[in-house]
Amino acid sequence: MLNSSSYYTNNDFSIEEYTRYTRHLNLSMIQKEGQQRIKEAKVLSIGSGGLASTALLYLAASGIGQIGIIDDDYVDLSNLQRQILYSTQSIGEKKVSAAKKKLMNLNPNTFIQIYDKRLDNLNAYSIIADYDIVMDATDNIESRYLLHKVCTALNKVYIYGAISQLKGQISIFNYQNSANYSDISDNIDLGNNDCRDNGVLGMLPGTVGLLEATEIIKVILGIPSSLKNQLLVYDAVKMTFLRMNFKKSKRRTFFNRKSEHLESVKAVSNSFKLNQDNVVNQKNMTLLKVIIDIRDSYEFSQGSIIHAINIPLYKLLYDTNIDFLKEEALRKDIYIFCTNNVRSSIAIRLLRKYEIYAYIY
Repeated sequence: MLNSSSYYTNNDFSIEEYTRYTRHLNLSMIQKEGQQRIKEAKVLSIGSGGLASTALLYLAASGIGQIGIIDDDYVDLSNLQRQILYSTQSIGEKKVSAAKKKLMNLNPNTFIQIYDKRLDNLNAYSIIADYDIVMDATDNIESRYLLHKVCTALNKVYIYGAISQLKGQISIFNYQNSANYSDISDNIDLGNNDCRDNGVLGMLPGTVGLLEATEIIKVILGIPSSLKNQLLVYDAVKMTFLRMNFKKSKRRTFFNRKSEHLESVKAVSNSFKLNQDNVVNQKNMTLLKVIIDIRDSYEFSQGSIIHAINIPLYKLLYDTNIDFLKEEALRKDIYIFCTNNVRSSIAIRLLRKYEIYAYIY
């Protein structure tokens, strides 16, 4: 049997590709030129859960040239209610590996690059730099602020999507001089979209993921995004879409990768270089204050301030932690420690909603 994909016509499209993408080629807004843009595009998905499931399936089917997926999680039985990228046979397998197999079976023309790790300050710049568009398929605020920081610094288009219970949100940042994530998060309550705590309707991430994929294709094709400087809120119960306008802030934050990293390392080093007198003072200070280290457990294990309590940012609002902090705040000052002041500010703002007033350490 002949493999038709080995027979190429002009413009580097094989007969197999012409057949596969014929419905795109017939669209006046795509045609061969647009499909070539799709073929040359590189899209990175931060996460491979519910939002990514439908988005990645359709992006691969559309003919995206390279798709990157970063995630360090395993497929769990509880994922299958909404993460249709996986099957029962995938349980226990690394998500990125299972996703790659599924997507390659769907479209072998798409190159799938997987990163079996969690996105962090050490790897974010080098990974994101290789892609044109970044898709938010994560489930925590900490990761979103890291995406905001890196995408702003590298001038990468950031497609935002979030879900919680029966509602979803979509927007686009860093696109044609548009607003970015900090502009919207400072003015609109984006909520917490951790499915483990809040639950989620199985179909909801599918809908939001499809909308994210649609925005990605529009950006690649040069079709103006209707979500520029707007947040689209989808209500699955009422079956409505609400648009919320927001403006680009006049005060812009510019990030410098090298200087920021050096300052972070310097700040941590200074905190750990405690002489014997400082240790005594530190012990006395703990009688009056509680230091909450909101870095993740891996960062905390590499070194920490004496007597600091590790509560990662994404766990900060758990009921047990809120109760603990409320109790401590009755007799002590609460201080938030992190090598990233953006994350510290987020934590302080979140705690204020529970009438817990904290300070940056």
